[in-house]
Amino acid sequence: MSQGILVDTYGNQCALIIGSYSPCRMEMNKENPDWNKCSFVENKERIDLIVAKFMVFPRSVSKGIALEDWCKQIMSE
Repeated sequence: MSQGILVDTYGNQCALIIGSYSPCRMEMNKENPDWNKCSFVENKERIDLIVAKFMVFPRSVSKGIALEDWCKQIMSE
């Protein structure tokens, strides 16, 4: 997998579903989204690879941030 870019879609789209829009199933069930508990995740290595290779561009960060760093930042809040 090459490095990718994730852009804020201003919604609750699942980052693991590629090619179509699908909201987070955990949020739809009124649960807090957590990749470690997600029943949709069949391959933990896929998430680890996405976290290690992707950049995100949330509204609060003007030039983007590595997803790995962003996850650490938001999980510590």
